[in-house]
Amino acid sequence: SSGINAEWPLRPGTYRSFLRRQDSPTVPLLIVYQTDIAKMTRVHPDYLRKGLINLNKRRALYTILEELRYYQGKRYNFVEIPEIVAFFENYRRYSDENEFYRRSEKLKAMERRRSNRKSYFRST
Repeated sequence: SSGINAEWPLRPGTYRSFLRRQDSPTVPLLIVYQTDIAKMTRVHPDYLRKGLINLNKRRALYTILEELRYYQGKRYNFVEIPEIVAFFENYRRYSDENEFYRRSEKLKAMERRRSNRKSYFRST
């Protein structure tokens, strides 16, 4: 089957078929499934008329989660790379949730400044 570079970027509707054509095991992009679940919960109500549970919504959610579970059941034969292991072992200083939040806010502020600069230069 063809590599990711040959077909990237994929249209949203083709990602799953692309993924299925790859040799197993494969690590799927979780954002695709997160987006599906978010859309499903926003668009479809939990309950129908007269308080009945929306089973179609539940089936659709089950299908999404079952697909993810399929990939979790595959055995991945990762090779340990000492440099990567060392990086994560030394990265403990950012394991504090508050530190992640502070870094995230700093990055958002930098992005806003960069975006404002771009829009300023476009308008002049």
